[in-house]
Formats: sequence, structure tokens, C-alpha cells
Amino acid sequence: MKMEKMKHTIKTISMALFGTVIGLAFFGLSSIDVKAARPSGNFPDGYYANDWCYFIPDQDAETGTLYIDGAVQTNESGDPRISLPEGLLESKIKSIIAESTCVLPDSCHSLFARLSTCETIDLKNANCANVTSMSYMFFKCNSLKSVDMSELKALSLTDAYYMFSECEVLESINLTGFTTSNKLATMNGMFSQCHNLQSVDLGGFNTQNVSTMWGLFNECHSLKTLDLSGFDTTHVGSMERMFWECTALEELDLSSFKASSLANMTLMLGSCTSLQTVKFGPNWDVSNVNAAASMFFNCQQLQTIYVAKEWNLTKLHPQLRYNMFKYCPNLVGGCGTKYDGSNYKEGNDQHYDDYKYACIDGGESKPGYFTADCVPMADLVADTNSFDFTIYVPVLDNTKTYSVKYNGTTYTDKVTLAGKDYIAAKAGFAARELADKKDVIVYEDENMIYKNKISVADYLKKVLNDETYGKLAGEMLRYGAAAQVYFNKETDETKLANYGTTGYQLDNTDFVNFSVPGEPLNASKINTALSGAGVTYGGINMTFTSDFTLMFALKVPDGTTASQYLDDEDKVRNMKNILSTNNYILAPEVESLSYDPDNYDKYIIMRFKKIPILNADYAYLNFDYDAQISIIQYLYQATQSEKVSEDLKPLCKALYLYYAAAYKIKDSE
Repeated sequence: MKMEKMKHTIKTISMALFGTVIGLAFFGLSSIDVKAARPSGNFPDGYYANDWCYFIPDQDAETGTLYIDGAVQTNESGDPRISLPEGLLESKIKSIIAESTCVLPDSCHSLFARLSTCETIDLKNANCANVTSMSYMFFKCNSLKSVDMSELKALSLTDAYYMFSECEVLESINLTGFTTSNKLATMNGMFSQCHNLQSVDLGGFNTQNVSTMWGLFNECHSLKTLDLSGFDTTHVGSMERMFWECTALEELDLSSFKASSLANMTLMLGSCTSLQTVKFGPNWDVSNVNAAASMFFNCQQLQTIYVAKEWNLTKLHPQLRYNMFKYCPNLVGGCGTKYDGSNYKEGNDQHYDDYKYACIDGGESKPGYFTADCVPMADLVADTNSFDFTIYVPVLDNTKTYSVKYNGTTYTDKVTLAGKDYIAAKAGFAARELADKKDVIVYEDENMIYKNKISVADYLKKVLNDETYGKLAGEMLRYGAAAQVYFNKETDETKLANYGTTGYQLDNTDFVNFSVPGEPLNASKINTALSGAGVTYGGINMTFTSDFTLMFALKVPDGTTASQYLDDEDKVRNMKNILSTNNYILAPEVESLSYDPDNYDKYIIMRFKKIPILNADYAYLNFDYDAQISIIQYLYQATQSEKVSEDLKPLCKALYLYYAAAYKIKDSE
């Protein structure tokens, strides 16, 4: 701090000694501390000051910075803007900075309006405790690119209408920590025609008593994202043109909005030409709305409108309910009803009463363009080769009865997750079936409100970028793709290669260029261990169908059959004793362990069924370190053997990678 103070002193002396005599020397200074640079007495040409602000020119002396360090006064001639130092032209102001001693006036109406050359305004240090109005505060600042009002406590603010309106090149507004109280009443046109604004943080705005949001984001052409989850719209009467021509918005979540006071939503989302989805929540009660004309007009990319309940539009004025969905060619309701533009006529006076489609789609019996917000969540359990896929359909209204038909089975039982009720529906899929799309149909009081086709692959694709489970999802897809090829299950519709991403190359059967870790199986050791049982080693195999089943083949002597051997209780008891007493079999209690003859009755097949993927390296039979029977051992043997078909090897390698990804997650938990 002492060193900083000394620097200030030196700069002040430099100005006093050289500023009036050798102006160029002064202007050549690289920087001036704002708190030490306020001119006083006789100051150089180009410097201006009054009791609440002062101006310091840049090096070129053509423009400069206006510093505000006192209680701001406005013009007395009826012009509500800031009173500038005498002689200072507005065109010289390139930036404005408020110091900690700056106090903004009670009314900031038009305070900085039409400062056409100002590019940056920093008010974060200002005192705005008594400010009641910020309407038109920055109106038509045509060169303004950034405004910083972070951490301001505007707790007396009532009016913010057209605050930044027509700041056409404004790119950044830092409102992080900007806080209002429930006194705030108007926000109409606040950001209207801020064509370059890309994002804005409104988390600190208390909108509890705001009555109008007309044109709030009107023509914000570059606005890409909006988080309005903190907005309380209980008393808002008009949302007309609220998002008109927000042409960069792709998604909009209005599920927290309340509409009990709403009367006007004309052109609310009109010409949001990039908007694909919009969501309205359970408190979107539009029973008092009388105007909704062209609400979604010209939303050319709009595909889905999610609603949590039916809209009551009985109060719509007959002349204010037309063309709600005109020019929305991609719009599809939740049960498949597609947009029909054949009834719309060209011309400004050509109106079509399409408000009847503002309902939850019920299919042919009740067509609509809305989708019930009961889109299923999903959960996947893949302990074995069977992928148990569970979908959870949210219950929208606990006073009604819901059922879900999934994969041909109807489910009605409710489950509660995080305090919310769902209908759970479950189905199992083999790896080769991951891309098979199954119908999901949701009924509310026996009325169809949602219909779609989903697949396990759709779910996995969404998980690919997840930091924890993305790798596992990719390996599941890879394994499914290999299973499709091996079982000849590919079709143009279900081909998992379409889910290929960089690094997985699902369309290529040679995608796995590595060897499954393992060692050659020592068959002689197995035969030595089994010598007293009257059987010899016959090989290992496994299934890739409904579950992982590991199979160990025991060859019976010539002249007998496997069935005859198994019918001889003494022989079977002796064989099992050899396996158990010598600890060769490590899972004798496994319920799924069975002894069966093979199709040719030449071998006894020991089957270890429903093996979890994480147990792929578990040795169910262990005759020695180089004579262990496990899934991993089978995968190694299969990929090394010349007798195994070449189309099986990619499947084996893909399964190993799936196991490795699952094990890595398990190992990190």
C-alpha cells in the first residue's frame, strides 16, 4: 500500500510540473490512477470536471474516460441525462467508470441515454441504494459494447423498462450479483433490440411483483441461452413479444413460470427461428389469457412444445387466437400429430383459427401440437449380457390415473424418486437388440397423452460425453454393434454403426486391433486333475445371447454317452467330489450351475449361468495358475484360435473392452 501511494504522488507531481508547459510529455504518460488524477485549479486543455465527475482524455486527446466520483446531478433543462462538465462534448466520452464515492440519483431515467460514442460503462462501485427508476438508463447507446453493474444492490428499484433498449451492439451485461427487491414492477422492453447480446444473468432479480414483461428480450438476435428459473411471474399480465425474434435461442425452459395473471401472450415466441424445444410447467395456468395470436408464429425449427397440463383457452377473444402455429413446419405433437400448414393463407389479413391445436396430442382421436411433459427418464443395469432397461414416466397429476405400455406390457405401479412419483416400466434387451426401438405409450385416465419409440442405444448415445460413464456407454455401443454383425441383426433402421463416434468406429468389424490379455490354457494339467473322474477336458465356450453363460466341456470315454454318465449317480458323485475336495470348482453353490449333455451326447457341459460382466475375470474352475476357466480365458482362447470363425473374434474383443470399462468404474468407486 505504501508503494502504491508513492506512485500516486509522483504522477500528481508530474502533472503539476509538466502538464501546462509541455502538454505532450503529460499525455505520453502510460497510465493515470483515477483517484489521484482529478484535475483541480488550472488544468490542461482537454480535461473537464465538475463536482461529481471529471473527464480525462486518451493519448490521442480525441476521446477519453468520464469518471464519476460524487453525487450525480442531471441537467436542469428538462433533459434527464447526466450533467456533464462545462464544455465537454458527449462525442468525446468513450468509457464511463464509477468510483466508490459515486452516488446515483433517485431517478436514473435516461441517465446515459444516447451517448452515441461510449463503448464501456462500469458502475459496479456505484451507490444505487435510493434509485427507484432505471428506465431508459442506457437507451440507444449505439456504440456501447459492455456494461458492468455486478454486485449492485438496487433494493429500491421499481422501474427498469427499456433500460438497455436499442443498444444494438451491446455484447456483455454483467449483472452477476445485481439484486433487486419485490418493489420492482416493470421490465417491459428492458433488453429490446440488443441485437448482439449473447447472455445475461438475471438470477438476482426479484420479479415477484413485476406486472409486465412486454418485449423483455424483443429482437435479442444473438441471445443463445437464458436461465429464467428464478423468475416469479405470478403478477405478470403481459408477455407479448417477450422473446420476439430471439433468433439464436434453440431451447427455452419456462417450466417455473406462473401464468395466473397472464392476459396477453401475443407473438410471445414469434420468429424464434432457431428454437427447437420450449417447456411450460404445471403452473402455466392460462385460463385468464384473452390474446394468443401468433404466439409461436414463424418458429421454423420448433419441434416440441412440452406442457405439464392442458391449457384452458376458453377466454381467448375470437379475433386474438389466430395463426398461433403458422410457419412451424417441423412441429410434432407427443403422439405423432404433424404440423398441417394447408389451412393457412398468405396475406396479413388471412387468419386461421388454429388455437384448437393448442392441446396435448392424443393421436387421431384428439390431434394437438403439444407434448405432455411426461418424457421418460431411463436407467440401465447391465449385470449380464442382458441389458435391463427401466424407464420412469413422471406422474403429472396425482388426482388422475396413469398407465404405461412399454414393449407390449402395461405398467401401473408407482415409484417415488426424489419426492416425485413415476410409473416404472422395465424390459430386458440382449446386446444385439440395443438399437431396437420399442413403443412407449402413456395414458392419463385412459386417454393417450404420449407416444414415442425409444431404444437403449438412444439412451447410451446421450451418455457418451459423460465424464464418468461416457467410456462405458461407448463400449456398450461397440459391443452391441459387434453383436449385430455376428448375429446378422443389422438393418438400415437399427444399425448401431449410426451411433459411431470418434474412437469407436462401430461400422468397422476390424475396429479392435489388440489382443485380449491371457495365457494359453494348459489342457494337460486339467486332464491330470480329472484323471480319477473318468472324463477329460473337452473345451470351453460361452453364450452371447440372453445372458453370459460360461460352459466347460467334459468329454466322456468312447463307448458311452454323456447321458449315460450323468445317469450313473456314483460316477457323478465321484466327479463332483474331485472338483470340490480339491477346490477346483470355486462356485459349487451357484444356483445356475448345471450339468447337461451336449447336442451330440458326447460331452457333459458344466454351465455357469447369468455371470455379471464384472465377474468376467473370475475363475469358476481353477486347476492351476495356467489352467483357469473364466470368461476372460474363453475370450483369449477364441481370439487366438484358428478354429474360431473370424466374425466371432471382433465380438470377443468388444466384450473384453466392455468389461474393462465397467471394471474401471467399479475400481474407482
